[in-house]
Amino acid sequence: MERDLHSKSKETQSLIQEKKLNRNRILELCEDIIRLDAGYAIHKRVDDTLWNACFYSRFEELKSDFKKSKSEITLLQLQGELDRANSFFKMLILDLTFDKDVKNVSNDPGLMIAYKSLIYLGDVARYRTAYITPIKNWTESWNWYEKAYELYPTGGKPHAQLALLSVYKMNDIDVLYYNCLSIGNSETSPVQRNNLDHFLLKYTSNPSVPVSNDNFAYFIDSSITFFGFLFKFNTVGTEFLLEYLTNLEGNLKQIQFQDLTKVLKLVTSFVIFVHDCEMLFESSNQSIEKQLLRHYQVLAFSLLLSITKECAIYVNSQLENGDTIEDLADTVIEHLLPISVLVTWLSNYVRIINSFISYGAMLRPKEFENKLHEWANSIVPIVNKVSSFADMDGGNEIISADALLISLSAFKDYYNSNSKILSSNTDSAITIFSRMSGFIKRLSEDEKFNFIIFNSQEGQYIVRDNSTKRKELQKMMKALATEKLKDEVKTLEIQQGNFSNLDLPVYVLDLNCFLNILNTVKSWLMSKSCIIIVPYDVLQSLDTLKNGEERINICARDAIRYLDQRLRYPSINLIGQNPEEQTPMNDIGNGTVFIPRAYLSILQCSHYFKSKSDERISGEFAMVTDNPELTIIAEDLHIPVIQMESWKPKSRRT
Repeated sequence: MERDLHSKSKETQSLIQEKKLNRNRILELCEDIIRLDAGYAIHKRVDDTLWNACFYSRFEELKSDFKKSKSEITLLQLQGELDRANSFFKMLILDLTFDKDVKNVSNDPGLMIAYKSLIYLGDVARYRTAYITPIKNWTESWNWYEKAYELYPTGGKPHAQLALLSVYKMNDIDVLYYNCLSIGNSETSPVQRNNLDHFLLKYTSNPSVPVSNDNFAYFIDSSITFFGFLFKFNTVGTEFLLEYLTNLEGNLKQIQFQDLTKVLKLVTSFVIFVHDCEMLFESSNQSIEKQLLRHYQVLAFSLLLSITKECAIYVNSQLENGDTIEDLADTVIEHLLPISVLVTWLSNYVRIINSFISYGAMLRPKEFENKLHEWANSIVPIVNKVSSFADMDGGNEIISADALLISLSAFKDYYNSNSKILSSNTDSAITIFSRMSGFIKRLSEDEKFNFIIFNSQEGQYIVRDNSTKRKELQKMMKALATEKLKDEVKTLEIQQGNFSNLDLPVYVLDLNCFLNILNTVKSWLMSKSCIIIVPYDVLQSLDTLKNGEERINICARDAIRYLDQRLRYPSINLIGQNPEEQTPMNDIGNGTVFIPRAYLSILQCSHYFKSKSDERISGEFAMVTDNPELTIIAEDLHIPVIQMESWKPKSRRT
């Protein structure tokens, strides 16, 4: 037996020596290829082969052995291998030939080898801190990854490694932030998304809405959880997300920002998410997926508005104290930076605001548009105060705080249009004020946005009063419903729901009917085959959605134009609901059925006209919708529902 063990030991030692010899051969061969032709080496990924075969696999092997044996000899072997790798990559960088002034690192093979070598040096330092050094100080590996980022900002890999270090440091906001920076870079891989998805599991595994809490740390954790629900896409219902957002924004009003660095990282992460949704929306061919992406954009953008609004309120308070621009405290600059990130990104993606209004109206009519107006009311006073010195066309200076944003695809268009060199000497406050001013000026000049106007007499920007706009809309709709009445008495009876002499089916149509099957509506109106009720809430939503260039905006314009023309002339087949024609909320379902706010108006309308239809001797009544959640609630309230596809042939009977 001793001879057998001795023989096996010899075989093991022989195998170890052979593997070591093979690693050295691969190392020499790969090094020669890199030195002779770096371009070929990059194309064939020779550097990856060198790292994986000669160093990484050996590190993992020794790490595994040490976990099993806790042997000091194994630890010394690992330290020796780490020292060897550290020396190799440092010497390789020194020996490489490359042009430091090249604008695109990917065009210089030598620089690409240097960039990847810096990441390998960071990995070596990370192994050393994790397994060799008794004091867990990650500074060395952090510095190597930052050097790699500085050399090649659009690579994405350094931020992924910084996210990994943040896991070791148990800094969750940094894990989120650096993973998002990695995903947001021009060059990234699915691995980064998987890493972020795995990290977020600990936050999203037990879904529950946040409770009332004025603790800053609780708000940050709740925000990361909210990000997780959005990022994991369609794992929880929209109504849950709306409730979560409401509670989260409620807590936001109670807290003080104790760490503005964390707030800045949170805002940057959500901006990257909203931009990522935009890119996914443009590449998707699935209508349901596209709508969900827009809804998730609305929810994330709403939180961005709420956070930056609180920052703006603080800045306003300091400016009102009479502080000059030179006397502004550092905390004011810290509060300005999250606003700067949002405004800088929006400068090239202003269409997001229109999507926010349009799709927000589908979730909760007017609520999200009101949030936008509240945000504008916090930003506009700042712009008015600084207009005497700020560049109203938007400052094009690049400040030091922009350093980590320059490589992100979300900000690429903005920074490409500004050719000035990144400088830490630029006055950050004046630059940010100029960006805010330029953005507000652009909104006021854009015909698509009518909530900010410039008062030339006072020389100031004004946010239009939302209640005034609502009154104007109500006045217009009442005028449309009563204009040019040929038979006033008959029309009033119809508007009051008196269908006793009409043996026609009555249908209440939801918003999607007018957006998606308008031609069907036109067909039955021509055939006079049924009575359609147009809910007042639908008219409001169409009016909100009509501004924009997306398909939903075009469909809304077609629908509102058609209804505008038809409602001018009374007809027993088309009835526009008056605001007072609705069943009181307390009388629907006797309080036993929970009704989300987004569905309350159409259900009150349907319940009202159903009760009027029930007075008739005969005739069918139903609400027409394809919304599954609305269908369930309506049926619980004993309101008949017909799907759009099923309703089409019914509406064409003669």
